[in-house]
Amino acid sequence: MWRDKIKAFFLELYPELGKLKLFEELKDKLVPILNPYLKKFLRYGIPLFTVFFVIVPGLLIGSRLSSFQKNKDILPPIPNLITPPMSQSFQSQFLSVKQSIETFSLNLPDPVPPVVDYKISLDPIEDDYQF
Repeated sequence: MWRDKIKAFFLELYPELGKLKLFEELKDKLVPILNPYLKKFLRYGIPLFTVFFVIVPGLLIGSRLSSFQKNKDILPPIPNLITPPMSQSFQSQFLSVKQSIETFSLNLPDPVPPVVDYKISLDPIEDDYQF
């Protein structure tokens, strides 16, 4: 019985609940009993106050918990210094070749000026040669 009253109350506040299977049997029996202003207040006020009374205490509790945590200076870890291992030095017979390759200059030399032939003409050649 009390379940039907709660269902009827919510069905009156939110008529779209009538589409649900749970509220189908009460949809036809419902008689409007609430004042329209009270209905509007309950329809929008209950969710609004519920959200308000959940968010505000949550923010207060969160700010209280965050005040317990002290701000610590965050320093990066000190990197380990890597020292190269001691290696034996030796002389290779190809050391001079290696150094000459490393010091080889990639710059091209100055080009040689082309030879100029002043006897060149653009006139067609009259030749009896046949292909």
